[in-house]
Amino acid sequence: MVDSLPVALQDEISRAVVTPADAIVLCLADGSHSIVHMNDGAADALSAMSGRAAPSRSYTELSRDISLPSLLPVSVSADVAAGLTRIRQTGERIEAISPLRDFEGNITGYLLYVLSHVRGYLVCAFRSLPAGAGDSYPAQVTISPAALRSALRNGELALYAQPVLDVATGRTAGAEMLVRWRHPTRGLLGPESFLSAAEGNSFMDEFGAWVIDRCVLQTSLWERNGQPLDYFRVGINLSPRQLTHSDVVGEVRAALHRHRTSPDNILVEVVESPALESRSAAAEQLKQLLELGVRVGIDDFGAGFANMAYLRDLPIDMIKVDRTLMGLDPTVRDERILAAVQTIAEAIGADVVLEGVERPAQFDVARRCHVRFAQGFLLGRPTLPELVPPKALMPVTPSADLPGRAAAT
Repeated sequence: MVDSLPVALQDEISRAVVTPADAIVLCLADGSHSIVHMNDGAADALSAMSGRAAPSRSYTELSRDISLPSLLPVSVSADVAAGLTRIRQTGERIEAISPLRDFEGNITGYLLYVLSHVRGYLVCAFRSLPAGAGDSYPAQVTISPAALRSALRNGELALYAQPVLDVATGRTAGAEMLVRWRHPTRGLLGPESFLSAAEGNSFMDEFGAWVIDRCVLQTSLWERNGQPLDYFRVGINLSPRQLTHSDVVGEVRAALHRHRTSPDNILVEVVESPALESRSAAAEQLKQLLELGVRVGIDDFGAGFANMAYLRDLPIDMIKVDRTLMGLDPTVRDERILAAVQTIAEAIGADVVLEGVERPAQFDVARRCHVRFAQGFLLGRPTLPELVPPKALMPVTPSADLPGRAAAT
């Protein structure tokens, strides 16, 4: 059942689909379906449309599989069924809109749906729209590997930087580079809107090489502009596929040579995965990156593959604590968990970054636990790299003043 899946997978499913979603349904390998999320409005609307009782509405209430067609009007159900077959075969991500009509055939609203795939699962997300919204959405948007390849070659993909702050000093101590698609008709898209179409096919290799090159280039530009890089790390996200199927070490080495910057300025971030097993090809590439002088960090720590042997086998420089381990209103238990992670990091000589900091209370916990770095919307949203210079300083202020910093970063 969905509520037995790792929290990280639930969160990844939520990010991979339309935001905000009124309902998210996971299509399981055996052909059944389970609700991942459903708010009250969606439950009532789907109940009214299908003539059946409202389904379960949350992770915790989920206790049974459901039939996806039974939740949808016949026309939408047919579209979704066809779309799911298509993305199973092609890996595309499909976004479409279907009108909802009353008994007299009048349009009463629209159902926007997104079909995607996450780690082998097929995912459907739905959002209800008012009757006047239909004209503002194309009938169907399909994001395929070919469309992404075209976007890359047309210069539509760009890197944004989210600052990472030193908790004790308030200094901007690094930046995580994040991909955005400047779509010609849909505006600025985050990676949750398109990366699933790249995973699992050869385009991911080309895309990954481009990201590495652009990140190293940006690091070099900061350095050439006279910015001090004494402790400024530029984070590059690597996927398990890259580490397993691509020559990441060769790509990083070539980019460093091409753009003439130090490997010490680069931090590669990789999520917890079975691919990090000590004798794997991925682990070997990480070891070679470390030998090259590049820093290595574990991303989304605590929410993924639960095996900490890699902390013993690999000289990890950074542990980035996943947002799911720290609530928006942190509890004593949250603080104790973060303190335990900090203790582990100190034992192996690594630094800790608390991700997802959105409220002052979370920043306070990081400070009390002696966590060195923090990252999140409270401290700075992803923005154009030139707006996150390494020399930027933030005064150490009471946490109550921190929300005002986000817009200035």
